[in-house]
Amino acid sequence: MTPAPPSSTKQPVAAPLKLDRLRAQWPLLLCLAFFVAGMAVTAAAHWRRGAVLMGAGLGLAGVLRLFLPPRLAGLLVVRRRWFDVLVGIVGGTTMCVLAILVPPLER
Repeated sequence: MTPAPPSSTKQPVAAPLKLDRLRAQWPLLLCLAFFVAGMAVTAAAHWRRGAVLMGAGLGLAGVLRLFLPPRLAGLLVVRRRWFDVLVGIVGGTTMCVLAILVPPLER
């Protein structure tokens, strides 16, 4: 008798852990951390500092999108690279400049 040929069925591949998927999104999480920190500072009655932090998070997203390849940029990849970079850097810079230039209310 001849032995039976080896089974050609493939072994199921284990799905990556949720933590690994989350770790792969570090650029987005870093930018969101800046934004959330800015919101917390704004809620603590320091709107100017909070707005600068939020603008810095948006600018950081643009810079990361500029330098990271698409496979590492994760969910920062929304449109074409030039558009993502333009929106991130110009939007972040505008937000920071406006937060600094708005005159304080006189009491």
